[in-house]
Amino acid sequence: MPVAGGGAVSQDPVSGAATTPPPPPPPTTPPTPSAPSGPADPNDFLGGPDSGSLNYGIPDTTQGEQFLQEEQAAWAAQGGAAGGNPFAGWTLPAGDAGDFWQLYTQAETFAANTGWKYLPTPAQLTTALSQGLATANSQQVFQYFASLMPTSAQQAMPYAALGMSATQYAQAQENMGDTLYSLTGQTDFSAAGLGAIESTALYQNWTSAQLSDYIQQNPTLKSQYGYLAQGYTYQTFQTYKQQNAQALSSRFGTGYTDANAMTALADPLSSFHASGGAFGQYQPYSPSTENIATGRQSSVR
Repeated sequence: MPVAGGGAVSQDPVSGAATTPPPPPPPTTPPTPSAPSGPADPNDFLGGPDSGSLNYGIPDTTQGEQFLQEEQAAWAAQGGAAGGNPFAGWTLPAGDAGDFWQLYTQAETFAANTGWKYLPTPAQLTTALSQGLATANSQQVFQYFASLMPTSAQQAMPYAALGMSATQYAQAQENMGDTLYSLTGQTDFSAAGLGAIESTALYQNWTSAQLSDYIQQNPTLKSQYGYLAQGYTYQTFQTYKQQNAQALSSRFGTGYTDANAMTALADPLSSFHASGGAFGQYQPYSPSTENIATGRQSSVR
């Protein structure tokens, strides 16, 4: 039957008495999540829900996650203790984040060349930043990363400091060895007196002209390889000595040296007079037997 307010009632099926349905329960409000208490677990790399970042100030991006994974893998490869954490006590330097990621890109190249075992740790990268390596040239950066390796690893992987792989290093050495030999007759930089410049020449892939210029700008090397200033290579200088052996012996004696030969190269006029003919085309003097039609006979004939 109708009731006041437009509602309706139902009858109890046993007593026939009128009943009114109970009112609906009030809506429930979901509980507000409480803030986490205490510091985050240092081995938990993920930040809070929708925080926009991972722990340690690392952005919650593909790059950030890859950074975490690579550092953990390298840490384990280096013998990091089980459950250890290469990020302990470290936070991404917010003010230098751009430089940090740029430096880390070079660290990835370095690690790829050394089998990932020697990827610099987050703390080592931050130290590199503090030393100004973010604006240094790549060769300086790779040399720094290599200096962090054990001495035995540095000796086993000399290519690491050049930012090269083992294959790239072997090819660079072969190419540069050919260039070095063409100028000096040596295939070893140290034996040629050029040990101090080997790394730079390999890293920058110097041409023959660049190496020749360096030699001629060094007083000691310029004296040793003086034939380069005359446009000769090592091989053409050897050919010159063979072709002019008689003239060189006439001027300097049978025990003439490379320095004597280079003197002759630099002073061809004196060499011409010393040999009695064109230097390099020495011919012994012989009197002429030809009669010259002058109307009279020379008194010497």
